[in-house]
Amino acid sequence: MNTIEANNFSSGLISLIPILFGLILVVVVIFLFWVLPIMLGIKQARKKNYSPAWMCLGIHPLFGWIAFIVLVCVRPRIRCASCGGFVKDNFFKCPFCHEAVSANPGQELPPRL
Repeated sequence: MNTIEANNFSSGLISLIPILFGLILVVVVIFLFWVLPIMLGIKQARKKNYSPAWMCLGIHPLFGWIAFIVLVCVRPRIRCASCGGFVKDNFFKCPFCHEAVSANPGQELPPRL
């Protein structure tokens, strides 16, 4: 390989750097504005006993952020330990099975039969 071909090859590689930087920047922006609210929303939904299917709204990035904000603002749902039904946080007894309800929203439940 002579010096002219080596110079053309190295200048071709140098001209690819801005293209690669731009591609990496686009991927980071897509991740921040599209994928990140979906991941954070799924985490919030599971933490507060809501369905992660809320984040299907994340098909559009704006709706993904809106669904995430809604999930952050809502109160956690409490499950009844005996029947597994969802109970409002101000109830002392389950309206379905009339058992006493604990106020611990992060409790583990036995499997439903």
